[in-house]
Amino acid sequence: VPAAQVVIARAGGGASARAVAAAGVPVVARTGGGVAEALGFSDGQDAPVEEMLTAASRIARSVAVPVTIDFEAGYGLPPEVVVDGLLAAGAAGCNLEDTDHGAGRLVETERQGAWLASIRRAATARGYGRGGNRPRAGCRDQTQQGTPALLGAAASRRRARPSGVPG
Repeated sequence: VPAAQVVIARAGGGASARAVAAAGVPVVARTGGGVAEALGFSDGQDAPVEEMLTAASRIARSVAVPVTIDFEAGYGLPPEVVVDGLLAAGAAGCNLEDTDHGAGRLVETERQGAWLASIRRAATARGYGRGGNRPRAGCRDQTQQGTPALLGAAASRRRARPSGVPG
C-alpha cells in the first residue's frame, strides 16, 4: 500500500522532544538506547522497564505531537502488559525489535510475527489506535496487512548487514 513518507526524529528527553516538535516534525520517537544510556544503563533491555516507561511518559507529556516508543524487544512482558504500559505512558505507537537479547540472536521470523500479532490483538482489545485517545497509531506490524513475507525480508536484510552497521 503506497503511503506518504513520514520523517520521525528521535528524542531522549522533554527538551529534545520539544525541539523536534518545534522544528515541525509531526511525530517524536523516544530513543531506547539514548534514554537507557542517560539512565546509566546499556541499550538492549538493560534499563529497568519501569524507568524506561517513566521516561517515555515524561516525553509524551512534554509535546503536543504523537510520540512513538522504542520498546526494545518487549522486555519479556506478555502482550497485554506491553500494551498497557505503552498506553499508560501516552505512546502513540511503538517499535519492537526482533532481537532475543538473552541469546544474542534474532527471533525466528514466524515466532516474531505471531508475537507481533498478539501485541496487535491486545492493542485492538483496548481500543488502542481507534481515535479518541491520544495514542492513535497503536503498535502496528505488517502481518496485520497480510504481508508476513515483509517480516522475512526485513530479517534477511538485517542478517546481511555488515557487523557494526546500525540498523
